[in-house]
Amino acid sequence: MNLRDWGWDDGWAAAFAPHAADGRHPARVVRQDRGACEAVTETGVRPAEPTGRFRHAVETGEADMPVVGDWVAVMDAEAIDVPLIEAVLPRSSAITRGDPGESSDVQVLAANVDTVFVVHPISEEPNLRRIERELALAWDSGAVPVIVLTKADLSADPEADRAAVEAIALGVDVLVTNALA
Repeated sequence: MNLRDWGWDDGWAAAFAPHAADGRHPARVVRQDRGACEAVTETGVRPAEPTGRFRHAVETGEADMPVVGDWVAVMDAEAIDVPLIEAVLPRSSAITRGDPGESSDVQVLAANVDTVFVVHPISEEPNLRRIERELALAWDSGAVPVIVLTKADLSADPEADRAAVEAIALGVDVLVTNALA
């Protein structure tokens, strides 16, 4: 398994260096569900889970736990059945929302995302306020947003829809697509 295919580069290698010195291995979380993860390691996609020590050491609760997109340091992935996550590398971006529970915590949905596609149909007039809110979420994450307007074949005037969206999305690429073309 080549981790470079999953986004590993010299910057991540530099951030990982202290963990490598401790005999840990890099992995990228590709699925996360209630504390259990699947991570891509040098040996393939494997189930992974945080160590008890890591769980107790997290500073801000769930926001520091591994999420999809995180690069993590694991114990030797070949030596044990379930690689144990001992650290999460600093995130370059994070898509977050308020925790849907009763607390006021932040929930991290995905990490280390470079581009966020804001997809919106234009079969009816575009909902500009919704697009603005989604753009704010994308910009706040640290990723670069791109707006994709779909169903252009069902729009009365797709170029007018594009112009309306471009007027509220300065500096954002706006693509117009349809399933027929």
